Amino acid sequence: MVSRHQLRQAIEIIEQANNEGYSEIIQELQTTIQKLKSELEQTDKQWQLLNNDQGKSQILLGFNEDFFTKNNPTHSFTVQQFVKDWMEKQSDWRFPICFLSPSTPSYTEYCLKSNLVYVCTNNFSQQDIIDHVKKTFNRSSSTPSMFRQKPLSHEGIINDEIIPQNQIGTVFSIDYFPYLSIEQIKKFFKTFANLLRPGGNCMLHITDADCQPEWQSVVGKKVTYCTQAIVKDLCEQTGLIFNDCYHVDSMYTFFHIGKKGDLNSIKKMPTKIEKVR
Repeated sequence: MVSRHQLRQAIEIIEQANNEGYSEIIQELQTTIQKLKSELEQTDKQWQLLNNDQGKSQILLGFNEDFFTKNNPTHSFTVQQFVKDWMEKQSDWRFPICFLSPSTPSYTEYCLKSNLVYVCTNNFSQQDIIDHVKKTFNRSSSTPSMFRQKPLSHEGIINDEIIPQNQIGTVFSIDYFPYLSIEQIKKFFKTFANLLRPGGNCMLHITDADCQPEWQSVVGKKVTYCTQAIVKDLCEQTGLIFNDCYHVDSMYTFFHIGKKGDLNSIKKMPTKIEKVR
């Protein structure tokens, strides 16, 4: 099945063909382009209007605190390896990490290199995080002490009383943003712009409705609507930098965004975020 990404690419190719002067088919191509553009723009507007409001995400679609309490997603090996590789090799362990984890403490074990990890959640405790990490590595003697459990506000606000501003080197989130409205995502982006040190980075799992499986899930109201174009626009509005987008698996698109500046490091591995597959 053709994805919305492919449709947009097809439009670009057809427009290029028009510009090269194939006069015998120009009119037909122009008509096709305008119709296709109109249909895509119309569906985008409809779904963006539906998902602009936080209340609709929480009430109409059911993505409230009770949903996150019961949500226990499973991930393919590809997703698991992507998260592992990025957290261990690309995140800068010299600086504090902010981990948004609304449902389970999964993947917190990959933060062990850091001196301080803020885990934002309402559904498990600091002791649950420690127990998870010790169980994952089969350690009964040593107790990790770098974790700090903090409340997670779905309004997207994390103030200085919860996490110190301008100190975070890495923000990571999975299985959270696909259930938030565009308004909520924008507020989180504003928060990240305050939390991150200059040069700090975020790796965020967000819906990209231009991908066919994710578009079908949006239509089925299993996730909320967002696209790569919207994420880029939100970055511009909030002063963040859009670095890249990774389509890791059929339902797992990760967006790498950051804060302007240089994050110097003593790491042997490069701090520049490189393609991880």
